[in-house]
Amino acid sequence: MTAIPNTDRHEGPRASAAVPRLEVRGVGRRFGRVAALDDVSLALAPGEIVAVLGESGCGKSTLLRLIAGLEAPDTGEIRIDGGCVAGPGRDASPETRGVGLMFQDYALFPHMSVLANVCFGLKGSRAQARAAGLARLAEVGLAHRAESYPGTLSGGEAQRVALACALAPRPRMLLLDEPFSNLDAHTRGRVRADTLALLRASGITAILVTHDPGEALDFADRIALMRHGRIVQSGSAEDLWRGPASPFAARALGEVVEVPGRAQGGRVETALGALPTADAALAGPVRVSLRPDAIRIGRAGAGVPARVLHRRFAGAGIRLHLAVEGLDAPLSLPAAGDDSSAPGDVVFLSLDPREAFVFSG
Repeated sequence: MTAIPNTDRHEGPRASAAVPRLEVRGVGRRFGRVAALDDVSLALAPGEIVAVLGESGCGKSTLLRLIAGLEAPDTGEIRIDGGCVAGPGRDASPETRGVGLMFQDYALFPHMSVLANVCFGLKGSRAQARAAGLARLAEVGLAHRAESYPGTLSGGEAQRVALACALAPRPRMLLLDEPFSNLDAHTRGRVRADTLALLRASGITAILVTHDPGEALDFADRIALMRHGRIVQSGSAEDLWRGPASPFAARALGEVVEVPGRAQGGRVETALGALPTADAALAGPVRVSLRPDAIRIGRAGAGVPARVLHRRFAGAGIRLHLAVEGLDAPLSLPAAGDDSSAPGDVVFLSLDPREAFVFSG
């Protein structure tokens, strides 16, 4: 795909990087007795890409609908480039907000050509709209499908057309609601990479809503982790990976092994071995979340013994199911591709404290 030149018509001499492109301030939204959003605050700098990560029903899509103007918040306010677009006494229409939307179902009109879909709603003369539509299709590599109809497109092509539609009006910001989830794994990765490259090259501010932690890690400058209508932690992918604020946050970004422990005197004792803790005052029962890489599997006699229950080939490596004294359930851990362990063998486990997170309670 060809990069869009950075000619954002909404930027002017008064625009400043000090003014956030988007500010969501204490926003709440209820549906009857259910709080879909509860005191949500979020800010994006111009050109920043943020992933809102969370499970289905946590409020991610509702947040996008409020930013786009498809719904109004019950409390709080939303500002774009410093101007209030939603809040007490203010509800700017969607078409005046300069926000583009890209959905997982593509939202293309089946009875209209690809080019007509991209041109739909564009201002100016018919010739100007056609020229703009063809330019957007060229940017996503689909100028040759301009006169085709959506029903003849592959999933990846349809998603690229949806991207061209969203970018055609030159929005200040793009909102992407699970846009790649309907694609197969190979196509999803390719379209996602192309979309990200286009956004980076054009400098467009974007919010990606996703339930896929790998997608959030790959795509965004920053991740806002949502749960039960609230943003529970926000930061760079590395910050969240290395410093989760809760067991939920640790699980949200990837596989973890959770074991109980007991803290005392700056150390935590677990069935998998002892760990130091940064909080010397922490005492009593704790929960320990371990990235799989934090648990090293060895054949020598140093470490905690574990009996191999099952060995499974997993492509790039081997997966071992292990019984450990003191743990109620077996552990499932990745092992090196050349691991030769067999059921009944005893291996020895040791811990890397850099990939271990201790939580009270």
